[in-house]
Amino acid sequence: MTSIAGIISSLFRRDMEGYLEQPVNPVTLENLDSLMVGLDPTLDDTILAICSSGDQPFALLEKAGKVVAVDREDYQIRYARDRAEALRHRNYDEFFQPKKWKPSTSYAQEIKRVKEYFNESRLDRVREKVGFLSFIHADIFKVCKKQRFSKVYLSNALDWTKEISPNEALRIVANCLPTGGLIYLVTYDSIKNIDDELPPELEKNEERTKEALETERSRPYREQWETLTVYQVYQNI
Repeated sequence: MTSIAGIISSLFRRDMEGYLEQPVNPVTLENLDSLMVGLDPTLDDTILAICSSGDQPFALLEKAGKVVAVDREDYQIRYARDRAEALRHRNYDEFFQPKKWKPSTSYAQEIKRVKEYFNESRLDRVREKVGFLSFIHADIFKVCKKQRFSKVYLSNALDWTKEISPNEALRIVANCLPTGGLIYLVTYDSIKNIDDELPPELEKNEERTKEALETERSRPYREQWETLTVYQVYQNI
């Protein structure tokens, strides 16, 4: 049963034009090519990914076996689910701009780049696998404690984690991965010297990090990330 508070909240979430609220993250600010180079998804992979706009989970789905998109913000999950539904019905216009959501006026350049990445042939390939994409409204580190994955896309989740330290967060993620499992992480400058305090189970994958950074520089998006690093589990937990 929907609570009175929930009904009131829903009413206030509509603007004068009748749209639902605009998601905080309507499009990725990261480089999707860098992500694909860094994590190198294959059909053998089950990848856990921060959901946000959904761009990264959709990109990973093209090559991966399964992708689980997770976000602690319910509206980001609903936004990405609406995009997945549009994709399922081959409505590519709604994939880029779900009709229930207020269009963004602040990210024109980023939206253009994402449209260039998700060309029609690529969307057709992702669409064929949309049944292998699932969504979870939860904290990604709590999901890591309950399930196993082969790779994890963390985005900048460490910058938003206040309950546990970055070191402990990475240890939790390492515990849900096999030996050789990869973690793709970007951070703002709020996270300092993270490599100096890595959990003993992890090491920096220098080669993949270098390739991802080179790809980012050759196809730059917003230059706001202080670090982009690919980590690897080098021993079983």
